[in-house]
Amino acid sequence: MEHVASVMKKKIFPPLYEASKSAFVEKILPTSQVQYGYQGDRYITVGSGEFGEVLYGKMKSSGKLVAIKALKRDKSDMYALLQEAFLLQIASTTGYAAHYRGLASFCALGGAYLEWAIVCDFVGSSSGPDPYDFRQTLKQAHNAPKTIQLILDWVLTCSKIAFAVKQFHAMDMLLNDIKADNILLRPSGTGSYDPVFVDFGLASIGEGITLALEVNDSNRAKILKEYSHIAPEVLFGGETNVLSDMFSLGKALSLVSEAFPLEPLVNIISRCTLWNVDQRPSIDELIDSLHWVSNNMLLKA
Repeated sequence: MEHVASVMKKKIFPPLYEASKSAFVEKILPTSQVQYGYQGDRYITVGSGEFGEVLYGKMKSSGKLVAIKALKRDKSDMYALLQEAFLLQIASTTGYAAHYRGLASFCALGGAYLEWAIVCDFVGSSSGPDPYDFRQTLKQAHNAPKTIQLILDWVLTCSKIAFAVKQFHAMDMLLNDIKADNILLRPSGTGSYDPVFVDFGLASIGEGITLALEVNDSNRAKILKEYSHIAPEVLFGGETNVLSDMFSLGKALSLVSEAFPLEPLVNIISRCTLWNVDQRPSIDELIDSLHWVSNNMLLKA
């Protein structure tokens, strides 16, 4: 599938660009501070795609594990990297995004990549390069005995993911590319999971983005399938907004309602993915409804 960034109509947000340049100057990490992980003679990768590679490493001074996101030169430019770095830095303040460490000079993968890479905290196992993957975590839960407590934990996890999106929206930030692959689930210690968003490559502040897709009768079905997590009104030329984020959020949360097909949960989440924009719930309505599901389950337990 072609990455959404490949068909994004880029917008330059002047105030954001100026702030990005300032953040770039202030957050330069000496190359000697970042140590890459190796497996034999190869770099350890914890993610990859059309955008580039995410490498595994650590900060030499503290031993803190980090993820190093390198962007392909033919898919991105320096502005795209600066904007993503700046947005990640802002998002980090909510506690729902991987903590931004800075930018490091990058030459590990050669000239096909931009000369700088984004460095943020690694969100995963402390014993090895295994991210807290949404799908894998949910698969393990799906294979476990279906207790009331297990389902409650996952309804609460859905509430936490929705609340994280609410925090980003409160900062006038649109994510524009919400999907399970971009959300890691860190164990909370109480059964539920705390979401950590890790990809802000398509995020924007103050206004939405549009996609440079030419949709016609011959490719309509293919596009709807390939970009199934993107709201249809955006695929057909509209600008992203909070309700298109709601559509994408609903697509991500539907993985949970499919694993635990509790009727009220299925009904609430399916409303997020309605094609009629006006019929989608607000983020507050979604959070309140998820809380209602939890409370109702407790009353019946």
